[in-house]
Amino acid sequence: MRLPLKFSNTNISIASAVFIFYSLYYMKFHAFIAVCFAMIFGLMVYMVFKKNPFLSEFLSSFYKNKFKIIFYGFSLIFGLVHLRNYEISYSNIFWVSIIIAPFFLSALIYGYIRMRYSIKESIIMHSLYNLILFMSTKI
Repeated sequence: MRLPLKFSNTNISIASAVFIFYSLYYMKFHAFIAVCFAMIFGLMVYMVFKKNPFLSEFLSSFYKNKFKIIFYGFSLIFGLVHLRNYEISYSNIFWVSIIIAPFFLSALIYGYIRMRYSIKESIIMHSLYNLILFMSTKI
């Protein structure tokens, strides 16, 4: 999740909707239901920001003052989300930090690209990285 690294009502609303979608979808909700709930939730978040400018100003100020925490927090979330790609059990829970380390480091790189350039370049870099990994499994 690199979109909400730059604070705006729209970015936070979209990121909230995406988070709700993935949460519901991974809990085995039907994709259509997950999309519907995500869109409703995203619109509700957007409307709350529009109706309450104080909240938007507060979060904008929080972002400016605590950006490092937000940046590293989203990078950690990015790594944790990718745990879904693995079968984690109590017997191998020790390896979680080793499993998420490459994802966390790549999230730091993508986050830097997001902040320095744009979300488009960050997504392109992520896609190229995934393509290289995918192609390496086909060789």
